[in-house]
Amino acid sequence: YSDVDIMFLHDGSLAPERVESFAQKLLYFLWDLRLDVGYSVRTIADCIEMAAADTTVKTALMDCRLLTGHPPLFEALHKTVFSQILTKSSDSFIKQKIAEMKKRREKYGDTIYLLEPNIKEGEGGLRDLQTALWVTRVKFKFNDPRELIVKGIISEEELEVYRSALDHLWRLRNELHFHTRRKSDQIN
Repeated sequence: YSDVDIMFLHDGSLAPERVESFAQKLLYFLWDLRLDVGYSVRTIADCIEMAAADTTVKTALMDCRLLTGHPPLFEALHKTVFSQILTKSSDSFIKQKIAEMKKRREKYGDTIYLLEPNIKEGEGGLRDLQTALWVTRVKFKFNDPRELIVKGIISEEELEVYRSALDHLWRLRNELHFHTRRKSDQIN
């Protein structure tokens, strides 16, 4: 019951209307399946421009995965994200993410002892673990978190604790969605 965000990445060789038309056809199919889909149609240049103005776009680009399409185009985007987008104003990005985390904690509770915690937004929740990874990626420039072990930043045990906590929270959130038959991040 979570939303799905899809980016239709193209190289600009086709008319934007053709790419948009293709995207619309696929989106209608997904909406008919009752999926909550957000989407964008972009070139790599569009991604660079939007990421410069919005940290949410930067984090989405860090997490993007190729579902289908032209792997060399996706690899070019991936290289651009790490060579151009994340290297610019990394200190500012980290400060913004920490400020966002503080705002979330004010809204959803700043203690792990809440009776009805929010699995996604609450302290120690999914968003905190994602923020830790995003900030670390910007600071230490890596693709795979195992690179942090090689660089001596964390131990294998610490990475396993992180992954285990993340897996636990994802499974708990998915179970909440299945149990309530709707998007639900609050344990009650």
